[in-house]
Amino acid sequence: MDAHNYVRAQYGCPPLIWSQELSDLAHTWAVKLAERGRILYPELPGIGENIQLSTADDHSHLPSGAEITELWAKEAEDFDFERPRWQPRTQHFSQMVWKETFEVGIARYWNTPKNCIAVVAFYRPAGNSNAPG
Repeated sequence: MDAHNYVRAQYGCPPLIWSQELSDLAHTWAVKLAERGRILYPELPGIGENIQLSTADDHSHLPSGAEITELWAKEAEDFDFERPRWQPRTQHFSQMVWKETFEVGIARYWNTPKNCIAVVAFYRPAGNSNAPG
């Protein structure tokens, strides 16, 4: 969360507060994704999401929260600040810095038998969206 708030501060966004409820939901979803080995979006009403799925084995480096945040923040290079909106190449970044979003819950789960790591961040209220309306 500190890494998120650092990025948000760079763009004039207020800091996020931690939500244990969102963290618990993120953990449940991360377990599901790591077991299935593919990204699925829960599309929970009023909740935005950022999801990262990768593989690892016993000798791999598990990505830290700061590293995942940095990966998502790099999408700013492709973000259109003149016309801010949802874009597939910048969806993680725009959700991270959405000004109206005020709370976050994050979880990471490593399914060792499948060598799959899922990182899930849930945000409230949801920010960027490609949904109509």
